[in-house]
Amino acid sequence: MTTNHKELTNINIDNDWECYCQPLDDEADEKTIVSTANDINTNQYWSSIELPHIINTVKRPCKWWYRKRFDWILINQQYEQQFYLNFQSSDSHDKQSNINGTIWFNNIQIFSGSLVSLENPIELPSKLLNNENNQNNILVICCINTTLSLHTCLFIHGEIPYATGQVIIDEKTLENSKDSDIKSSNILQYTASVDNTDGRIDIIFNLNRKSKDISTSLKSLSQPIINENQTNEDKNNFDDDRLIPRLAIVILIVGTRGDVQPFIALGQALRAAGHRVRLATHETFRSFVRGNGLEFYPLAGDPADLMSFM
Repeated sequence: MTTNHKELTNINIDNDWECYCQPLDDEADEKTIVSTANDINTNQYWSSIELPHIINTVKRPCKWWYRKRFDWILINQQYEQQFYLNFQSSDSHDKQSNINGTIWFNNIQIFSGSLVSLENPIELPSKLLNNENNQNNILVICCINTTLSLHTCLFIHGEIPYATGQVIIDEKTLENSKDSDIKSSNILQYTASVDNTDGRIDIIFNLNRKSKDISTSLKSLSQPIINENQTNEDKNNFDDDRLIPRLAIVILIVGTRGDVQPFIALGQALRAAGHRVRLATHETFRSFVRGNGLEFYPLAGDPADLMSFM
């Protein structure tokens, strides 16, 4: 596994697991259990848990089965990504004990052995990954006579899209046309990602139409959106029809109350558009920020000390 930290993302996946305790005298074989685990409509014997799963009272021989579902939508195939599963001990006790397990990914066995003494993370083959909207990815783990008392995380090597969506180019054409090709050509697919090296947001549009057709359609959109004769209802309908990616925005402000105040108004406007906004500034302004309906994160330092240098 390559270790370019600029392209390596570590995602904790301890939450939203389900487990099933199978007695050793149960006649159901591994193939049957794995098939059942991959059926997302089967919940009769599965209970929700979080990892690490630690139970000290159960001493009877059994198999502990764990499953986790997750979606991974990749619209633009230009993203080359590698996926790895890793386990980490929760405390010093886990480092002394051994946990053997067998792992299946989308019904295919990919690993069998010790989960504690892994030299390298376990690769999740990209060819097994379901990246369609209507397909789930199922991770299944079986441990014999022990629970999965480890933390789990997903290593992703490569650029990750943080937001995806669609923008309608020509709404009238989309409504009136019955041709699926014409409909698809009237929708722009976009993917937004963040470059951790310089903090820039990269937005890529996946275009299916010829550039001449697109420029013609976009020209009509470049006209003033609202004129004097439009009603408030028309404005609201226009806003509802535009698909906008919802962002989590943090604004860092070091300064006085006068420096913070303009960003209060900006944050409120962004929040009204559906974005999550947090202002990171001095503790003195906590009530000022929270009182205007925005999230707050405290920074050290006294604004009065800053003023003394001015």
